[in-house]
Amino acid sequence: NNRIYYFIYSDVNDFQINKVLLSCKDLKIPRYFILNNWKDVYISHFHYVLPTKAAYWSDKLYLDAKIQNFNLNSTNCLITGNPAFYRFKNYSPFLSRIEFLMRYNINSNKKIITWAGSQSSILLDESELIKEFVLELKKSNKDFIIFLRLNPFSDQKKFINDLGNIEEVVICGNYWNFNKNKDFIYQSQFGENERSDLLYYSNLVITVPSTVTLESIVFNKPIINFFFNSKNQILQKLTSFKEAPFYDDIVSNHLVTFTYDFETLIRESLIVLNSHKIYSNKSFLPN
Repeated sequence: NNRIYYFIYSDVNDFQINKVLLSCKDLKIPRYFILNNWKDVYISHFHYVLPTKAAYWSDKLYLDAKIQNFNLNSTNCLITGNPAFYRFKNYSPFLSRIEFLMRYNINSNKKIITWAGSQSSILLDESELIKEFVLELKKSNKDFIIFLRLNPFSDQKKFINDLGNIEEVVICGNYWNFNKNKDFIYQSQFGENERSDLLYYSNLVITVPSTVTLESIVFNKPIINFFFNSKNQILQKLTSFKEAPFYDDIVSNHLVTFTYDFETLIRESLIVLNSHKIYSNKSFLPN
């Protein structure tokens, strides 16, 4: 008996969502699409049912979305920026650097490397790559600690088994919650606060092409993107994300280094870790 006044969604490929969209269209119920991840535009992004309004982060993403959706136009689209980034403007950390490190019993003098994990479906052997990275990096610099933030769909137990005995690696808590009834995954507020503080205090961020890169740019951090596995094989899936016009336009103008082999990853990491340059924590957002 409850009336639906509007329908908000972020997945254009889900069969059940499209069934609901068809019903909403027949019943003249407004349909509002909100872009959840920039990668979605470049993977499979066709609106089977045209939204009443569609919200995209930027003009570039809107124009790229139009390649597959010629019916999108300035009348049914809005450019909103990414609301998830608004909290970074004038960001103030929840914990001091010392308090943050004390939570994990870490020496406050160590430099912090944030390693943002990839999807296991793309990078099957990431734990092996991290092992090799630590062993090689220790030969030239012992003054670091890696905070590993896993992808929400990664097997945390596997990473703990593989990396749990390496003192230079801290596996951050799994703060992702899954609502089985609503088939929805989300991060707890505590986890969101810790993730933001970690980026704020990081001396270096290592990740595949991802939204973490964009968040680190906001914090003016040196960032290394890598495109290979533990066997030093370049992964086409990762390079395709880097070549996405929206991503490429942003990272080409900021502190992002691209590495296509293990030796370069080590070399570029040492350049940052051994540098005395101070990277500002001041956050900025494009106007």
